[in-house]
Amino acid sequence: MLNLKNLQAGNNMHNCRILVVEDEKDIRDGLCELLCREGYMVAACENAAQAKRYMADGGAKLYLLDVMLPDGRH
Repeated sequence: MLNLKNLQAGNNMHNCRILVVEDEKDIRDGLCELLCREGYMVAACENAAQAKRYMADGGAKLYLLDVMLPDGRH
């Protein structure tokens, strides 16, 4: 799991934590970078098991999920 990131952008900082759950690294990193540039606090997981642990520890306000995760349920 990637560490929580945020962009210190003054008044552009949003008080919203977003969790990106994506098994493809390039897509996951790209989404995180885009959201960070917009001032969001972002965390990322590469699989459903990591996401479940993150959710148990307090979670996020918004989840962006890959619906075809290898360890997810269809």
